[in-house]
Amino acid sequence: MVIKESKRVTRWRVILHCPLEDEEEFSGRIFDYIFQMYHLSRKGCLERNTEEHLTNVEPHLFTLLREGFRIRGVMNAYVWLKIMELQYFGPKYLGVLAAWLYYLLNRIRVYQPVLGAAVAVWDKKTT
Repeated sequence: MVIKESKRVTRWRVILHCPLEDEEEFSGRIFDYIFQMYHLSRKGCLERNTEEHLTNVEPHLFTLLREGFRIRGVMNAYVWLKIMELQYFGPKYLGVLAAWLYYLLNRIRVYQPVLGAAVAVWDKKTT
């Protein structure tokens, strides 16, 4: 497994930023799928990074906790989805501007569940 190999070869720390899935607090896979369908209908093709997430299957929360990672949710899934959709609105720069404005107006909701992604940190114990 990639997580075990990363822990084995690291010198000090493993840091993962990834969509995360569990049955309660995190819904990364569901929102990746919703965004992929939006991108397919809007652009007529699959979005490469999201396709990679869906193909490789994101880690489950309990897998990371069992391996000793500390977890911090970093993005409300609804806010993330709206930001991603706004980036494809109109001309490129207008979409980016609209996405940033939406983020600034909704940043208080960013860390509230339902979360889509997390940062997981594992520190190697020095002996």
